[in-house]
Amino acid sequence: MKTLIIFLGESFRLGSQNNRNIGTPESYDGQMKAGESHNKFIRFLSDKNPNNKIEVFLATYNTPYYQDLKNYYEEFLVGENVYDNVIGYNNLFHETISKINTDQYDIIISIRIDILLKDHFFDIFDINWETIRVTFNVWFKHKCGRHPRIGDFIYFIPKKYFSYLSKFVLGHETWQMLIEHTDLTYDNIDVMINTYHDSDTEKDFNPLYCIVNRPHTDIWHTQNENFDKNRL
Repeated sequence: MKTLIIFLGESFRLGSQNNRNIGTPESYDGQMKAGESHNKFIRFLSDKNPNNKIEVFLATYNTPYYQDLKNYYEEFLVGENVYDNVIGYNNLFHETISKINTDQYDIIISIRIDILLKDHFFDIFDINWETIRVTFNVWFKHKCGRHPRIGDFIYFIPKKYFSYLSKFVLGHETWQMLIEHTDLTYDNIDVMINTYHDSDTEKDFNPLYCIVNRPHTDIWHTQNENFDKNRL
């Protein structure tokens, strides 16, 4: 087995949603803690499944501290795209996919680079998932059309779905776009956890990760409700 993990997005970012404050000294410690948690996850997968070779690709933007962050991934790193100009989260993913030979992998995992992975993510993660997995449905049962509005920071994609990679739109609309623009069905897509949360950990409690370098809350707005994709 061979797994590619893509860590992507704006690193060393400071502040709340929609800010463009990147690469300041104040962002350093938080981003390095995120990198430490990523290294922990890589080694967790490698130790738990010795026959699973882990490789890493980085897709982010140039800052004064990129080389320091890169050290967390160096042992497993097979490629990197480091941009000077912002091209967007979805484009980072597809630029990466265009530069790799997907045939050599059994699983692709995409993780936003500015999140710190919590222990519960390790607890629930299953390398043997057979469906496309997104983290969760966003709180208050938000939808995209009549489909789940998903947390878009982590994706798990098994090999049998690699032919659909070009159709992926990384964002809250991923589930909707795959259902409406491919022959995939609800049997092919699922969530990692069946509780509701917000992607932004400043707005709602999230048991899987927190975004570094911004406030985060312990308030869980929909604690007593569970997601069922067959009963939307």
